[in-house]
Amino acid sequence: MERVSSVKAIVKEIRLKKPFRTALREERASENAFVIIESSSGVRGFGEAAPLTEVTGENLAGCLEFLN
Repeated sequence: MERVSSVKAIVKEIRLKKPFRTALREERASENAFVIIESSSGVRGFGEAAPLTEVTGENLAGCLEFLN
């Protein structure tokens, strides 16, 4: 039976090709958490968490605490 053997979360800042503008601010980059999950047989899955406090109430520190 397959089992999760590891979960790793890393933070990367991604530069946007064009600034993202709203009425409140302008963003030129996004800092997100990237997740790598590996099974006992070596199969890997990838995911991303892009928390926005203003939208979801979540922040990057909270996501990392949950993931780790």
